[in-house]
Amino acid sequence: MKYKEKHGNSLYEWHAKVFNFIDDHCYLSEEHIHEILYIKNNIEYFNFIPNHELIFAIPKLSSLLTNIREHILKKTGYYILKGFPIKSLDMLEIKFVYQILGKLLGNLLPQNQNKEYVVDVYNAPKVNNSRGYLSNEELDFHTDACDIIGLLCINQAEIGGLSKIVSSPLIYGKIHSSNPKLVKIGFTPFKVKIFENINANTHGHYHSIPVYTIENNSLLSRLVPGYTKLLLLENKLSSLQKKQLELLENIQFFANDPSHYLSMKLSPGDIQFLNNNTIYHTRTSFKDGKKDKRHMLRIWIDIPEIKSYPNLFLS
Repeated sequence: MKYKEKHGNSLYEWHAKVFNFIDDHCYLSEEHIHEILYIKNNIEYFNFIPNHELIFAIPKLSSLLTNIREHILKKTGYYILKGFPIKSLDMLEIKFVYQILGKLLGNLLPQNQNKEYVVDVYNAPKVNNSRGYLSNEELDFHTDACDIIGLLCINQAEIGGLSKIVSSPLIYGKIHSSNPKLVKIGFTPFKVKIFENINANTHGHYHSIPVYTIENNSLLSRLVPGYTKLLLLENKLSSLQKKQLELLENIQFFANDPSHYLSMKLSPGDIQFLNNNTIYHTRTSFKDGKKDKRHMLRIWIDIPEIKSYPNLFLS
């Protein structure tokens, strides 16, 4: 029996060629912008500490982010919030307000050993084996180490840099249809290394995480980029590891089918929110110009009621 017949919330299993995407985005209203500027003008009074209760009421933004949270967690798994007023704020103010929006969705997570809650994503000067988000190379489909990821566009690349997202339950179903035995391998532990900073050559912590798990009768998936690399580094693959590698290759194959994924180019002021439990994401390669250099701000958000995966970055 297929997953969607046993467990599914069919809204998660959207198909790029047939799904209606009318309600997947909205624009910040004048009232929302007014509250953002209120935050900007009263930063010294907010005394914002990540994951502490907000002191001041921002009712319009709170209501909006509550609705977006429901959409991300209970419907398609993604949402685009448009019109963030990046030209009205300096970079410190942008990051401050952005964290508050994230806090309205859940608990902010530090993304590295420096306890950074907002991370710059751009094509950085090359460091030995630097992490993928600091390059301009095309990435494999993956998930991040959080429940919801937010990506705020500050500037686009001159060429390329498209965001691509795909429903992970849909990909599960495609693999299940072609090879039911193989998809079961996704519930076995996969060896993965969690790095402590931007250099992938540094020491990290090894964990065992399955690609799939079931929670509250729904399929959740985590696809960590290090899975494939660690398997390939093994001197001799076990029979299980060979099957795990085959599954990962199948996930990438079906996820890269243009009829399955949704492609979009984020504009300055757009915020893309993704449910990492039901969405795989990637971006295409890009080229920066002299003026147009791709720059995104990333936040990670934890949803306390989702208990399927340990929070590897809080320890």
